[in-house]
Amino acid sequence: MWADHTRWSTDAPEKPISILPFILYRNWVGEPPIDLRETEISVQLRGDGLKLNGAACYFWAHTRGTRWHCKGQPLKIADGCWDEPSRFTVESDESAWNRSWVRDPTIMADLDTVLAAAGSYGISLVGFHHEVSGKLAMGSFEIR
Repeated sequence: MWADHTRWSTDAPEKPISILPFILYRNWVGEPPIDLRETEISVQLRGDGLKLNGAACYFWAHTRGTRWHCKGQPLKIADGCWDEPSRFTVESDESAWNRSWVRDPTIMADLDTVLAAAGSYGISLVGFHHEVSGKLAMGSFEIR
């Protein structure tokens, strides 16, 4: 699976502004929300001509109008080849995550609530100082 700068755009309500090139909405595939706490995420990413311009790549989770990015576990993107996947255990530790978006500030969900019933999740590019360009491919993605 791949995406490039012609297929993504910035998600302006996010703070900081983010690009969400890979998203899975569980209800779109007939699946209920998932408890991500203490699961292992494994993701293999490859960039081809990818110019990140200062961006880092993260896993994110969303539910109840609140999105959190796992800034404590940046994901590696191999340049022009496939490398070993990034692996990490999802921990409910707010110091390792950034709450980037809340639909309604009066009912924002804390990290544990989001991880306990994630309705969507994916990969983000965050922290760029100029437009991110090039191609990003995902060779594998697993939740165990």
